[in-house]
Amino acid sequence: MKQNDRVSVSKMYDINLLEDQLGNYLYFLTGIRNWCAHNQYFYSSLTSTRIKITRFHKYFRRNSTNNYFYVLVTLKILLSQESYLEYQMRLKGLFSELNNDLIVINLQCIYRCMGLPKNWRVLEKL
Repeated sequence: MKQNDRVSVSKMYDINLLEDQLGNYLYFLTGIRNWCAHNQYFYSSLTSTRIKITRFHKYFRRNSTNNYFYVLVTLKILLSQESYLEYQMRLKGLFSELNNDLIVINLQCIYRCMGLPKNWRVLEKL
């Protein structure tokens, strides 16, 4: 995306980001989208793209910025509160279904593989 376009988009959506931050988040999500489009599992993978440090790094005391948790962080930053809450509600529903099917490992192990901190659900309130 061209610089002028990034500036216009960030102003249009009033997401209070500098154009280089928006470019970084979109590039990160593009990589995730490409993994999904090619049927690759990414829930426990690390991307080669890292998002820039956010206020969420300090809150959750995380150093890594290239795992699934940072997909959630990026969506939290870019989506409206309503859209993010809907996404997180659906994700919780999927985890609930998965938890019913797990036999050998528990859901906490899945959370760790995904880079989710124990208190990841509070992201919806921040």
